[in-house]
Amino acid sequence: MSNPRKAEIHRAMDGAATATGLPLTNDSYSRMGSAAVKLRKEYGVDEMELLRCIPGQKLHAQARSTPQDTFVYWSALCATKLTR
Repeated sequence: MSNPRKAEIHRAMDGAATATGLPLTNDSYSRMGSAAVKLRKEYGVDEMELLRCIPGQKLHAQARSTPQDTFVYWSALCATKLTR
């Protein structure tokens, strides 16, 4: 697993938040971080890979209707994809 710089983490979180409609606030960053850590512990996915996956997956899905546009939905989808 990588040891990214703070600026890299911030960019990845901004991208994931923007893609899922979360405001760019400390509360959102805290929740995203907690969710990413939980998914790492549960599924072994790298937090940065997960955060970077979300905007791309959402963009790829734009042609299809999506069941929901939440961070939880997209992070779970990416965790599943990254564990394969």
